[in-house]
Amino acid sequence: DADLLGGANLLMVGDELLQFGHAEPVGAGRWRLTRLLRGRLGTEDAMAGLAIGQGVARADDPALLPLPATVGLAPVEAGSIIAVEGVADDLPVERIVSGAGRALRPLSPVQLTARWQDDGGLLIAWIARSRAGFDWPDGRDVPPDAAPHRWRIDLAAGAQNATAYSEAPQWALAAADVLAWRSEGPALTVAVRQIGARATSLATTLIVALPPT
Repeated sequence: DADLLGGANLLMVGDELLQFGHAEPVGAGRWRLTRLLRGRLGTEDAMAGLAIGQGVARADDPALLPLPATVGLAPVEAGSIIAVEGVADDLPVERIVSGAGRALRPLSPVQLTARWQDDGGLLIAWIARSRAGFDWPDGRDVPPDAAPHRWRIDLAAGAQNATAYSEAPQWALAAADVLAWRSEGPALTVAVRQIGARATSLATTLIVALPPT
């Protein structure tokens, strides 16, 4: 368990990073992987997209070649085509780069909640995550990311949309604003993203049922 929490047996499967605790050979070059830890290092959004036939690579495989920031005069971006040709190959093997720059994004917030206040207002709160704290050590807090924490809150009900910003991991909606949103529809969709120095995180979404007027 300590080895797993330390990052052992890390696989890239499709766009998801996962870890396995046990590998059992089942014959014909096939393996059964068990005791899985899914969606590691902020790839939980890719869990639902796995399909038979997607590529698999050990993240600590010495044969892996890190891509440079540029190839020739062109930067390596999502959609770029990388061609690798061996000494005896007739033709190069080409692959399209996907997910370039993902590690520059902050992690999406977790435990997004909505709590009704005594005055009829609504308090939206969440917990920030940090790329510096994947090992989740006992006895001390997870170290925060170096970038300042700022969040964007997108609200939607019916055909109405609005955006707010917060410097703290919470945001309050006044009772009068709750009534205004209720006139647009029976439910309020709240999407929270962390704004980083170079990119914005994926959204964490919550649907809140609004009281009848």
